[in-house]
Amino acid sequence: MSKLIVETKTGTVQGAEKPQCLAFLGIPYAKAGRFERPQPYSWKGVLPCTAYGSKSIATNFFRNIPAGVEYPIFGSEDCLNLNIWTPKDIAEGEKLPVVFYVHGGGYQIGSNSSWGESGEGFLQGAPRLIFVSVNYRLGIQGFLEWGEILGSKYEGSSNNGIRDVIAGLKWTHDNISRFGGDPDRITLMGLSAGSKTVACLTICPESRGLFSQIICESGAVQSIRHISTARKLTKRFVKLLGTEDPEVILNMDPYKLLDAQIRMADTQGSVLYYGPVFDDELFPEDWKEHFAWKGHAMMGCCRNELFAAFKGPFLSCADDTLDGLFGIYSDYARAEVKKILGDGEASDADKYKALVKVASDFMYRTYNDRFSTFLSEHDSKVWNYCVEFHTATHTYGFNLVMKNFAPPPMRMTLKPEDMPNAMTVHEHMKSRYVNFITTGTPNSDGRLFWPEWTAKLHRKYQFNVEDSVMENADGDTITTFPEYMYEL
Repeated sequence: MSKLIVETKTGTVQGAEKPQCLAFLGIPYAKAGRFERPQPYSWKGVLPCTAYGSKSIATNFFRNIPAGVEYPIFGSEDCLNLNIWTPKDIAEGEKLPVVFYVHGGGYQIGSNSSWGESGEGFLQGAPRLIFVSVNYRLGIQGFLEWGEILGSKYEGSSNNGIRDVIAGLKWTHDNISRFGGDPDRITLMGLSAGSKTVACLTICPESRGLFSQIICESGAVQSIRHISTARKLTKRFVKLLGTEDPEVILNMDPYKLLDAQIRMADTQGSVLYYGPVFDDELFPEDWKEHFAWKGHAMMGCCRNELFAAFKGPFLSCADDTLDGLFGIYSDYARAEVKKILGDGEASDADKYKALVKVASDFMYRTYNDRFSTFLSEHDSKVWNYCVEFHTATHTYGFNLVMKNFAPPPMRMTLKPEDMPNAMTVHEHMKSRYVNFITTGTPNSDGRLFWPEWTAKLHRKYQFNVEDSVMENADGDTITTFPEYMYEL
């Protein structure tokens, strides 16, 4: 049988040959009705999987939209598909390590069909591994709590996006050996919201045994919220929608639903409206008492995660941004900013620097370090890092790994003269990622030794043109923030 024809447990797929690899795109792993849980899906005959499947219905905005700006709407409610990229020359019986990648985007935007986050890009340089990327439902489709409005059948809908990822992971675990992958060597990898999902799956009983390693950039378990917060967001949404009638909502044009979702994103800090919710099924609130995952973890953040959040006119609406980002916890952020600035007059430059430090730690960095310590205390091996290169703003690290200099954070801050150094950092980071995925450690001969982060020794690897090790990272992040970052 051709290597482009693969018989899975749910049906046969036909892939395509790419310059670097073989690609099986848009494989349906499940189906789901509106606001319902994903269900298994199978098909007859050979399914052509040579082009990307539908994205989750979304736009490319998740903040307030400037007046007069038209925003595009795209995607479909039928979006539960995944992509698989493999080397061309897998030998019979070979079992390669697998990456299962979860895209970011604040649980509101993004997809598995961006070249900058694709297996085709990651397999440049011919690493011996298989790369899988998954679509999941976003925004109100995957993360709004509909139980009170639509009835008991829809209780727990605020975790449907996470259930989608678990369904895709289960499908991969069950079928990846048919593509030459090893189901016992799956590394979950995510960026931003994808990183939060990856970390949360370590505490989820339903995903145990499905992966052995994680790579998280900019996200741990900080975004889990209580059901009361999820319900408040639902009330805010249906008020904008103009109806609570279940029949109307369940039959409404999906683009009208999305329009109300976009109108709800009314602040610069509206990136945290959606995310996982505590429940008795996926994320029990007492998860720390029953934590059972053990594996290898590589966890990191960028030094100035929110470098762009308070630039220019956004400095004048800093309070609104903090309220949007942290909800009722925003006073924690304001207290830390005041502590940094003191009681005297502060320049705009000093205010900006303080806001970036506080918001970057509160959004990402503090929780990365906390979860690194927690995992180490529970017998996992942990390697912690910080991206220090250039502005080191949000997504910088993964874009450097992928040699993807097109996204706005890179395009707006990197000048032509910075490119040689950017390529150096790319080589540093890509080699560490590949080593970790394929061997279980980021270390290799000829490079600076990267020590583990342990419960007692908080050592942090720093990616830059010249890499270094912070031998004691105590004090590198603010420690006064609450256990979770967002509630209403």
